[in-house]
Amino acid sequence: MKNNESEREIFTSYRDDLPSGSTFRQELKLWHTKWSSLVEKPSARSKILRITNMKCYPNISMILHLLSVIPVTSASVQRANSGLKAVKTLQRSTMGQERFVALLLIYVHKYIHLDINKIIDIFAQKHPRGLTFVNPLSSSS
Repeated sequence: MKNNESEREIFTSYRDDLPSGSTFRQELKLWHTKWSSLVEKPSARSKILRITNMKCYPNISMILHLLSVIPVTSASVQRANSGLKAVKTLQRSTMGQERFVALLLIYVHKYIHLDINKIIDIFAQKHPRGLTFVNPLSSSS
């Protein structure tokens, strides 16, 4: 009984996105048989997607693809909103859209390592001055 309710919920939620909704129930039964016959079941969605044949299971494959792009939590959205408050202050209210987006991405993705020396060198090459530009962070002075 519970499986039928779950099937109905899944079908109702993803009906508009399924490539061939009329074969969903038959495909689901075949997929269930294949899944229960697996000795070692993959735990990651990406591995499950790899073993799902798009031609044999187009509806299941589409549902798995949709589930793989839906965020599990709202933490990334909250982090972005927090970054928005930190970056968009009164002092920075007149900056352009491109710079604003770049600062926001740097704030949200703090784990990405940036080579400051390389950034300064690229900036110095793009915007040459009459005076020689010396990188204050470089070790050779």
